[in-house]
Amino acid sequence: MEREDTFHVFCRCPMARDLWGAMKEVWPLLACEDIQNTGSEWILHALSSTSEQVRMMMMMARIWHVRNEVVHLKPAPPIEASRRFLCSYVDSLLCIKQNPTADPAKGKTVVKYEHNAAKLRKKKALDQKQANQIKWSKPAPGWSKLNVDGSWMADVNSGGVGMILRDDQGAVIFSVCQRLDSCGSPIEAELRACVEGLTLAMQWTDCPIILETDCLEQSR
Repeated sequence: MEREDTFHVFCRCPMARDLWGAMKEVWPLLACEDIQNTGSEWILHALSSTSEQVRMMMMMARIWHVRNEVVHLKPAPPIEASRRFLCSYVDSLLCIKQNPTADPAKGKTVVKYEHNAAKLRKKKALDQKQANQIKWSKPAPGWSKLNVDGSWMADVNSGGVGMILRDDQGAVIFSVCQRLDSCGSPIEAELRACVEGLTLAMQWTDCPIILETDCLEQSR
């Protein structure tokens, strides 16, 4: 008979394996067969190899609950009941996190899922790497460069603009940020950043000006 250690309870017990398989159908968990018994710290090793630590720990807590029910001579909950419990529990937590002011009793809020968390983090890291590769370049001799950016807050219809003017050596001529008490869209914020920036730039330099913005829609 196999010794009942923690690895047996969570990965080898037939009921645990059945629940693991059922949850893997709805959550992006590691396959139970891929988890190795590396000793007393096998759980830490398993958690470190997945991006779904929270869901994995919640499932393991449910397995431990079922195990205690059996130990105390109570009938084990059906696998489908455990799956519904875990899914409902996560739905409730996500609902509270994403809609903190909603009434949970009404149950009419939209919940967004991120089952591909690893892919999302990989994409974010790639985007950040690409952004780091985009470096500011000096304008041609005798020119100046104006960089502008705008931001928009949809919930209050306001925003802000920022602008910086540099000479052909990269020295800052001026740097300004302003609040927009009324702003109707992101493109409006970007356009107003361009207008405000150019207005100031023409007061600060007699050199021709290159206008640079990261807004593709405004650039068109």
